[in-house]
Amino acid sequence: MRKFPAHIPTSSLKLADAPDELAPWSAIGKFALTFDPAENDPYRLEDQDLAKLSVGSSLVQLRSHLFLEQRRWNHFGREPDAAAMSAIRRIVALIRAKLSDKGRGTVEAER
Repeated sequence: MRKFPAHIPTSSLKLADAPDELAPWSAIGKFALTFDPAENDPYRLEDQDLAKLSVGSSLVQLRSHLFLEQRRWNHFGREPDAAAMSAIRRIVALIRAKLSDKGRGTVEAER
């Protein structure tokens, strides 16, 4: 049985924790599982449209959507298709940008 990776609270998340947006699905999926759904239940997201995520989305929202995508594709039993991977890579890029800004002290506490 495969173990889930340890949760990383969003408040403790660092740029080094996030894979590059060009990383393989296996690395992105593993990172997605570091999100604790108790922070924002991804199964109750009001809007599941990945295209609506933007730089204005919080780290918690971005991670929640990424977690949901990992669980969705795991349920399908296959890797995401090209369109989904493009949206997923965009989420990872947004997460990395927010974490980079956080490291420079330009992002307020997220929640």
